Amino acid sequence: MAQALMHMVHESSDQSLIIVDVTQSLIPRSQNVNNLGAPETTIEDPNHHLTSPPPKNDYRRFQPPTNDPNPTQPPRTTLILMSTIAIVSAGAMGSAIAKRLVHAGCTIYTNLDGRSPAAHQRALDAGMINVPLETLLSKSNWILSIVPPGEAFAFARRVVAVSNSVPLPLPRAFVDCNAVNPETVRRIGGLFRETHMGFIDAGIVGTPPREGWDPTFYACTESGSEDVLEEFAALSQYGLKISLLKGAGAGVGDASSLKLCESMMKKGSIGLFMTMMLTAHRSSPATADALMKELSISQPALMGRLIQTVPEGIPKAYRFVAEMEGLAEFVGGGEADIFKGFARVFERVAGSLEGDGVDVETLRSGVEKALELQGTSK
Repeated sequence: MAQALMHMVHESSDQSLIIVDVTQSLIPRSQNVNNLGAPETTIEDPNHHLTSPPPKNDYRRFQPPTNDPNPTQPPRTTLILMSTIAIVSAGAMGSAIAKRLVHAGCTIYTNLDGRSPAAHQRALDAGMINVPLETLLSKSNWILSIVPPGEAFAFARRVVAVSNSVPLPLPRAFVDCNAVNPETVRRIGGLFRETHMGFIDAGIVGTPPREGWDPTFYACTESGSEDVLEEFAALSQYGLKISLLKGAGAGVGDASSLKLCESMMKKGSIGLFMTMMLTAHRSSPATADALMKELSISQPALMGRLIQTVPEGIPKAYRFVAEMEGLAEFVGGGEADIFKGFARVFERVAGSLEGDGVDVETLRSGVEKALELQGTSK
């Protein structure tokens, strides 16, 4: 088991106090501060996000556990630096990650300018603090950009523009966590070369965090900036699952490439399911029903995936449009047409969701039929 690497800034003669520099500690996710033996209330104040914002360097106390049943020395009190992180915006992924970090004792800022009432509610439920972008930049150690792919470059450019009027120190780094193609993420990274912020390319692989599950942040940066990457990895002590992409040839664009390759299978399969269902129904409703029946017989595992992913994909279809277009640019050549086609399918479904709802109803009816057949086959 990996051990925490603790930087001993000061230790008194009776060993009663040590300071832990979290930028030097790599604590596995399963060993976050809440399960190192501390009483829950010493690590997390459930109302801390409702009060006035804490300073960037916010220290919390806890007592490490001891294996000695009859200790002769009083327990040591350790101070741990709690991080202040900005997450924009409060979508399903961003709000779930924020909730995980708030639970671990972090302060999470966001900026909800122009966002929907649903986003405001998700932010409130997650314990995020909605502030102007200027405040977000001046108070945060890190910025995690988790926005619809089509908004990724514009948001980064806005952050750079606002940072010019914000006093130092600025956040340690801007972390782009969006499903954009490598060329786009390199353009985003280029925006930060003339700023006082570092840049990290990160791809989030997996569904939003929930009990017993965490997606993985695959992260990389340009050569010569490995120190900021190691500091980002230290956020694993707050519950994030982080895997660094390092070694020969590694650089900005690699994490986004990995994310897009994973999306080819995950979101590409959703696009294929939707295309199949809409095309069968165009022939006739009877054809659509017969298709589901055949899948239940010959491809039950595939039908189970359809049942799970198509309903999840309907409200996210608008996000998938730019992602598929980015995939097409990434793949290139004639093969790119596959993903251009999926982009048009997601565009069609997103339009139906906002419009007459006919295609959305077709998809939902197909899923209901599949569920019915799945139930009778058990």
